[in-house]
Amino acid sequence: TMTISVLKRRDLMATLRTLGVMDQEIYRLILGEALVLALAGTLAGLALGILLSEYLLQLASRTLNDLYFLGEVRTLYLNAWSLAKALLLGMGITLLAAWQPAREAARIPPVLSRLRSLLETETRRRQRPMVLSGIVLLLLAPAVLAASGKSIIGGFAALFLIILSFALFTPWLLVLLINLLRPLLSL
Repeated sequence: TMTISVLKRRDLMATLRTLGVMDQEIYRLILGEALVLALAGTLAGLALGILLSEYLLQLASRTLNDLYFLGEVRTLYLNAWSLAKALLLGMGITLLAAWQPAREAARIPPVLSRLRSLLETETRRRQRPMVLSGIVLLLLAPAVLAASGKSIIGGFAALFLIILSFALFTPWLLVLLINLLRPLLSL
């Protein structure tokens, strides 16, 4: 989200840099925006998560009562520390995701920020390492699964590696798909 936000405002960043706004000020501006978005998103996620967990607790309790035994598991236990950890994690991940776009926006010279070809060249340069990283992670997943035996944590770790590898493949696959479909779409 922050990458797209920064890309859509490249002209604004170039204008600000031309007017004398320093690199660190643009960097702080983007990270400040990310912090506001992180706070709003994390608070909304916490609220929706609590509502959803209350509803699922009622459903699970009703199912257990109907099928197995009578039990009274009807209250959701939340402590302040769990909510604080979720808040810190949500905001931390968002700031971490915003760090690279903010750094790039702050470092680019004003004249070059208007050049679309620079962005495309930089994106193409990153594709090969991303695809190679995805291949390594995809090959590592079965090894993690085999090494962990029947551990559920090993299974989750392998699944995470597979999902991450496909996330790294996605930009390359999109470019490949566009190139394959270009003759059909240019009718």
